[in-house]
Amino acid sequence: MKRIGPGLAVLAVVTAAVGCGTPDVGGAGPGFPAPVEVAVDRLEGWYRVAGTVGTPPVPAAVTFWVEQGRFGTYGGCPGGTAETTVRDGRLFVDFVESSAIGCESGAPTTVWDEFFLPFLTDDPAVTLTATSMTLRAVGPPERQVVLQRTGTPAGAGEGRLSGTPAGTYEVRSVSAGDLDPDVVAAIGGPLTPALWLADGRVGMLGGCPGGAGDGVVGGGRLLAGPLTVPAIGCQPGFGTVWDEWFRAFVEDEPAVQLEGDVLTLRTAGSPGATVLLERVGD
Repeated sequence: MKRIGPGLAVLAVVTAAVGCGTPDVGGAGPGFPAPVEVAVDRLEGWYRVAGTVGTPPVPAAVTFWVEQGRFGTYGGCPGGTAETTVRDGRLFVDFVESSAIGCESGAPTTVWDEFFLPFLTDDPAVTLTATSMTLRAVGPPERQVVLQRTGTPAGAGEGRLSGTPAGTYEVRSVSAGDLDPDVVAAIGGPLTPALWLADGRVGMLGGCPGGAGDGVVGGGRLLAGPLTVPAIGCQPGFGTVWDEWFRAFVEDEPAVQLEGDVLTLRTAGSPGATVLLERVGD
């Protein structure tokens, strides 16, 4: 067993299969096709768990992404990200970067990641079709996870990113109907909020109380949160209203576009919002 990120306990595998519909990608047991060589870039995309054998129940929000030789898991707790390669039909992961901060022991999201992250570092066999990827443990006990492709990473013209675009970015403009217009008008004047990204972390500056948490860019989206808020006193004003809104925006997995030093974050929910930021430092 390879190392897992700090603070992550390894849970004994639960062998009850969940009742998810499994796409026809070979299935479990003797009918599973022999792994074939695939380049890691062919795995690129967003996936949801569509079927399992020998795993804990799957939280509905769990997603998995692969982009430019890096994968990430999101929706479990603590989640994780790592460099990955494919050789001889197997997925190789040396070390999953993760933290157990804020994870509730015994919660379904925690139990899932306590299974899934060690499963990934056990070098599972990988089989790929046009619409799905199947990961299967090479040794006993039998464990299999079928991932259904739900999207592909953003193309180069759409600001494709991998990992974390490190730097500090000041907010230049906001388009959001649910944000107080007086707060929007204050940006660039009395209020100069910023976002920083570095080493798998994301944080808020310029408002009050600020906040920080784990965060990466994968599949063309910013995956961050929950952000930890420092226990400091804030006077009511533009900064506190902004921080409450922006924290929720950042945690809503906005799409990312980077052109030069201009970073655009955009959510597609209702109401959608767009935040334009400019890089001002490392």
